[in-house]
This record gives sequence, C-alpha cells and structure tokens, in this order.
Amino acid sequence: MTKALCGAAVAALLIAAPALAEPATPEGAKAVLDRYAAIIGQEAIDKGLVSVKPDGDAYLVTWDFGPIIPKPEKPADPTISIAPLSYRETPKGDGAYAWRAEALPEVTIADTSNESGTMRFAAENAVIDADFDPKAQEPMHAKADIGKFTVDFSMKKDDKPFEYHAATLDQHFDLVAKVGAADGTVDVESHHAAASGAQHVAVSVDSANGAQVDATLNEGARHAGIIVQGLRSKALGELAAYLVANKDKTAPELKQPVAVLLVQALPLFDQFSLTGEQGADKLVSAFAVGGFDKAQTALDINGAAPADHAHWRLAFDKITAASPIFPAWAASMFPLSFDIDLSVDFRGLDEAAKLAIESGFDGDGSAEMGALKARPAHLDSKISLRSPILSLDSTGQASLTPPQSATQRVTVDGLDKVADLVKKIGLAPRDAQQFGAWLATAAKIAKKDAGGHLTWDISGWGPNVIVNGTPLSKLNH
Repeated sequence: MTKALCGAAVAALLIAAPALAEPATPEGAKAVLDRYAAIIGQEAIDKGLVSVKPDGDAYLVTWDFGPIIPKPEKPADPTISIAPLSYRETPKGDGAYAWRAEALPEVTIADTSNESGTMRFAAENAVIDADFDPKAQEPMHAKADIGKFTVDFSMKKDDKPFEYHAATLDQHFDLVAKVGAADGTVDVESHHAAASGAQHVAVSVDSANGAQVDATLNEGARHAGIIVQGLRSKALGELAAYLVANKDKTAPELKQPVAVLLVQALPLFDQFSLTGEQGADKLVSAFAVGGFDKAQTALDINGAAPADHAHWRLAFDKITAASPIFPAWAASMFPLSFDIDLSVDFRGLDEAAKLAIESGFDGDGSAEMGALKARPAHLDSKISLRSPILSLDSTGQASLTPPQSATQRVTVDGLDKVADLVKKIGLAPRDAQQFGAWLATAAKIAKKDAGGHLTWDISGWGPNVIVNGTPLSKLNH
C-alpha cells in the first residue's frame, strides 16, 4: 500500500470517528455547582449538601445529606442516616445533560429508646441512566434497573421482638417526558415492572404460651404504568421557584402570591392514568395460608373542564384462605373473585378548587359547593362477585347533586346456598330468624331474567327507595 493510500485511509477514519469529548475542568465544575445553587439555594451548597468535581469528560456530582438531616435533640430521638448519592453528569451542549448513577444510597433510621427499633432501605445492583435536552420534543428520558431492593424493620416492645423483611427482585423503571400540546405543559409516561418479591414477618404474640407469628408472602410479577398528560410544568415550576426564592418569608406573607400562582396552574393536569397488575401471590404462615391468582387496578382522572371525570377499577381473581382456626363453613366461601368498576363525573371540581384556594380555605365552603352543584355529578357503577355459593352482578347510575336520584339492577344466583350457609354459621336464634325473614322477602319480590337469575330493580333516593315496584319502607315492616 502506498503512502498516499495510507494517508487517505487514516483521513477517512478520522472523519468517520466521533469527536473526542472535551475534558471536564474545575471551572466547569464550578458552573455546574452554581446551577445547582440556583435551584436549591446557596445556603445548602455552603453547608456541603452538593459537591462537584471533574471526572474525565464528565462531572461527578455527590449529594451528602448529612448536613441537612435533623440531629437528635434528646437521647431517645431517632437517628437518620443516608449514605451519599453520586452520579456522573455529562454535558451534551445547549443545556442538554446525561446522568448515570451506579448505586443508590442506603437509608437507616434507628430508635434507641426503651422500645428500640431500626428501619433500613437498601438497593443492590442499581443502575440509573437519564438524559435531558430542553430543546427536544421528548426532553427527558430515564431508566433504572435494580437487582434487589430490600426493606428491613426490627423493633422490640416489652422484650418481644418484631421483625419484618421485604425484598423485590429485578425491577425496571422507564420514564419519558414529552412536550405537551398546550403551552407550558408536558406529558409524562412511566412504567415499572418487577420479576418477583417476598415479605416475611416474625413477631411474638401476647399469650400464655408465648406464641409466635411467622408468615411469608411470596409475590408474583407485577407491572404498573403512570401517564400524566398536560401537566402544568411551567406554572408549577414558577410556583416552586417562588417558594425557593422566598423561603425565609412567613406563611401569611406567602399566602396570597402562592394562591395566585397555584390558581394559574389549575387544572394541574389534563389527564392522569394509573394501571397495575399483580401476579399470583401466596401467603404461608403457621395460622393460615392464602393468596390470589391475579389482582388488577386502574385509576383514570380527567381534570380539564368540561369533562371532569374519574374512573376507578379494582379486581381480584380467585382469592383463597384456609386456616385451622377458621370454622368449617368458611371453606365454602373460597375461591372468591370480585370486580368493582366506578366512574364519576365531578364537573365543576376545578372551579371549586380555584375558589377554595383564592379564599385561602377561610370560607365556609358554600361557594365551593355552589360551583360543584352548578354542573351535576353523575356516578356509574358495576360490581361483580363470584364464590362457590354466590354469584352477584350489580349495575347502577346515580345523580350525586340535588335532586339526587339512583337506579340499580342486582342479579343473584345462589340465594338458597346462602340460606344454607347461615344455618351452618349458627347465629343466635333471633339473628337467624331475622336474616331468614330478610332472605325470604328478597326472594319473594325478586323477578327472573331471561336466564332464570333472580333480579331486583332498585330506584329512588333516601326514604323513597323502591324495589321491583314495592317501597322499601313496606318491605322493612
């Protein structure tokens, strides 16, 4: 190969290779520290809360929480210890940064009083990566992997120990922030997954033979997601900046300007959604065993007029429980599954919150209630329950603001099995007689749907409730 060809090859490699990052400098470290001081205050920097030093092409930022942790004033006061948190901050230009932490600080709270106790939080094999670019459509990305997160708690009361240990394995977090459609807002989406977990409790029980409780809960995989759309980040940032800049002012001095800034941030977000799913859990102890196959939860809130609403759902699939101390009839209740689904329109909530903030919570609440009543609130509900002896479904609607009204349809299978169970429970004669009469009346006025299930149509509010065309007041007599 000729010298000319060698030179051309080297030149091509240099052109294709990324430019070497500039090394960090003491002047750059001071600039980074000044940026933190503008956020948390110079006083905290002077106390040594944050320190920055050059580290290759990045800056090593260390938070030492010791200077701001309250010191015990009395010998019996608890002591709090938080290990330093360090991460590398790499400038990317034009206000953009990347952060990487390879450990999370251990936190310990110790009580040395007569009823001494200690709580400890620790993470193993933790790696956190994040980047921020204020000019990007998605300005913030963050992800974290934690091999094992543990919580330990121990306490001794009257010489009886209590021990609690929890561990969650292989957790993964993802977070993305996007610039919202409206000015001064962001959309935030976060997801969390964990492979498994376990909790263990051991405690002495006050009894003649000094019984011990030793229970272990083995948790299945779980997933959760959080989505916030239209978060008023700019307005909330202005509020936070004002509080930091005026931290020395008294509460009366802050009241009015803080109220103005907070009202500007309403509604705090356009929509908030939370979803979660928990895999099979099993609890084992000397007294009982139990668990469930799956649990699900969902929460959705819309905070932007005119369609303010909230939706909440909670469901458990095949709950089981067994114990030698349970009566024999308890086994017929399991496995048990239920699903609760509620939706509420609460139109006027943002206006009510605005009035409450502007009045400084000094009023009697009449203005706020008037704002809520100006636009009626409505509730939709769906409930289902399944067990070996009972199947129940309920759907309903209700107006929550005057004039209140409600309708509900309840469908049941297994009323005869419930009656048999009541006999096995062995209630007092008077209680058994009353419950039996109630079941007989309910069955008597029930209708049957196309599938042969007992149904009750309920309507009305307060004392004017009607069940399948019969006033409830007459049924009670």
